[in-house]
Amino acid sequence: MVYLILFLFSGIAIANSILDKEQSLVTRLWFGLTLGCLELLWLPSAFGLITGRFTQLEQILALVVAVLAAVGCIVWQYLSYKKNPQEAMRKPGTKLVSKAEVVGLVMAVLVTALCGYLLHTHVILPFEDGSVHVGQSTYGDLNMHLGMIENLYVQGQFPPEYNIMPGQAINYPFLVNAASATMRFGGLSLRMSVIVPSVVMIFCIALGFFMFVKKLVGKISSTALAMVLFFVNGGFGFIYFLDKLRTDPENFNRIFKAFYETPTNYTAQANVKWVNVICDMIIPQRTTMAGWCVLMVALWLMVEVIQTLAKGDKGVKDYRYFVMLGVIGGLMPMIHTHSFFALGLVTIGVIFTCLPAVIKKGNLKKWLIGFCIFGGITALLAGPQLLTWTFQSTGEEGFLKWHFDWANQDDNWLWFWVKNAGVVFLFTLPALLSLNKEEKRDRLAMAVGSLIIFTVATVAVFQPNYYDNNKLLYVWYMITCAIVADYMVELYGKLKGIGGRQVIAAIVLVAATLSGGLSIGREIVSDYQLLGAEEVQAAEFITENVEPDAVFMAYPNHNNTVAVLTGRRIAVGAGTFLYFHGVNYMERQALVEQMFEDGQCFLENHDSYDINYIYVGPYERSNYDIDYDWFEANCQKIYDQRGVVIYKFN
Repeated sequence: MVYLILFLFSGIAIANSILDKEQSLVTRLWFGLTLGCLELLWLPSAFGLITGRFTQLEQILALVVAVLAAVGCIVWQYLSYKKNPQEAMRKPGTKLVSKAEVVGLVMAVLVTALCGYLLHTHVILPFEDGSVHVGQSTYGDLNMHLGMIENLYVQGQFPPEYNIMPGQAINYPFLVNAASATMRFGGLSLRMSVIVPSVVMIFCIALGFFMFVKKLVGKISSTALAMVLFFVNGGFGFIYFLDKLRTDPENFNRIFKAFYETPTNYTAQANVKWVNVICDMIIPQRTTMAGWCVLMVALWLMVEVIQTLAKGDKGVKDYRYFVMLGVIGGLMPMIHTHSFFALGLVTIGVIFTCLPAVIKKGNLKKWLIGFCIFGGITALLAGPQLLTWTFQSTGEEGFLKWHFDWANQDDNWLWFWVKNAGVVFLFTLPALLSLNKEEKRDRLAMAVGSLIIFTVATVAVFQPNYYDNNKLLYVWYMITCAIVADYMVELYGKLKGIGGRQVIAAIVLVAATLSGGLSIGREIVSDYQLLGAEEVQAAEFITENVEPDAVFMAYPNHNNTVAVLTGRRIAVGAGTFLYFHGVNYMERQALVEQMFEDGQCFLENHDSYDINYIYVGPYERSNYDIDYDWFEANCQKIYDQRGVVIYKFN
């Protein structure tokens, strides 16, 4: 916890020194917490890249830099105040905390509390019988993240390799897992190393979304509505569960009992796949969570420069915000590549949409210089990351594919999006048409940027797992929610004096949130055993008795005990992870099966992958015809408890 507190303190100190003095206390707090998270994500890894290791030393060096940066900012502010006290003071009448920000804080705390509870129940929750449990949304991907975290902590290799594919460098945005490994060095358990920084990042997402929308649309009511539309999102999938409610109640009850049969995730049955952002993006998708945490600041800064140069007359005193945009954008690829790409597409829309207004205001030179600064810093920082990691996963097999309407299966394009994105999609076109006004130039620019994202993400896929294109589409959606919410509030005002407008508004709001609300309810009650007590006990034995750099031969199930909990490596892991990262694993997976079933084959090939331990548990026994006689005769049995056997081969 001390590590996290110091990084956050540093971020707040930096934010307080670089933001204009007119910015409110809440803005500074949110901005600073996000910068603190950015330091946590990058500083230890930056030293890891320099030293080639990820140990306690790199964590301490990162903390020293963070603390020195904080002290430097505080001293600089103090000297500035001593030199010119009047210039450093806030303008008279400027509120430290506005009414809108109080609303934002309350809503952000509510979103964070809900997500915090889901993290508690969804991240290897220990049960009295010794087993560990997760929720519906974390039964899959969480295993990969836990393995990366513990492997970084135990082995300290940097840049890291896949612990489920020894010898293969990770070509996936791993910084959020490196941040959790830093928490492990700070004394937190594996479970808490995931939960604690996630809670802070989720708070930054929720408050950041509020701050971004408030800056864009200006009204508290519109901003609060956008919060609801975004975080309780869902389409009309609830219809498929309510149509037989009276005659067949089990049709409705399976929302809360079946595995992934919810109103936002009813793919095979009804082509409904516009998942709820809390249930299926923020909680299980750790890279998305970290990416959105940083992206909210970038979007807020983008609106700030639009309102200054395209709507305002004052121009800019300096290019601080463009520099900040460049640094934040440049550091995003290995936090979350999709957020980085989305920011780039938004930027294209903003630059060209605002050109007429910028020219009219006489700010063209500053506009072009500012975006050149932004682009130059971004390219300088992001280029090495993209070349070293990102393009390795997207380029080997040509994963960039043109595929219009890739998400749709059997419906026509319009109906697919209506029933999936629901009320927000229905209001999108009229909301966009309402933006043809000078005072809405900032909203129009952001809307054009979001439409570019939507267009690109619906005609092309950028990875073998098509589902991951959602990580682009939800950036379109978060901007669209702001535009639509503001339009809906304006429309509600125009209906003043018409009887029943409250009823109409309530019906629309229920239609917009019922699917999302039911899906969140399902996630709250979901409970699945990830690993049995016998597997957890075996993992504890391995942690205490097996050397950190050991390689195990085991069945490549996605919830493999060794890979998930011990930080040790297995010869090959789940194809559901490796394939979607562009890793060719099938030959090794087939060889592992032969080695389990033929001891002589093991003898001839184990050196190829440095295998020195054999793990035999429930998955191995049920999937392989194991050559027990050979292993018993040629290996040392070092563990045999509750159906789990571990052999050591010397």
